[in-house]
Amino acid sequence: MKWALIYSKVDLDRNIWFANEIIRNFKKNNVQANLELEEEISFDDFDYDCVIYRGHNHETLNKLENLG
Repeated sequence: MKWALIYSKVDLDRNIWFANEIIRNFKKNNVQANLELEEEISFDDFDYDCVIYRGHNHETLNKLENLG
């Protein structure tokens, strides 16, 4: 499974330690995970099985929900 941890740039600045810990623990357990910036995501070629969305943008949330 391929996971994405999604933050906005502003939220990531405040939560960088936590985000890095999540990614580190995923990798430690052999789970493929990437940290993605909300502002840079392309939903046309979005290729993740699971997402942890740590943002507040309802448009982004709706797009993620529509992907399945």
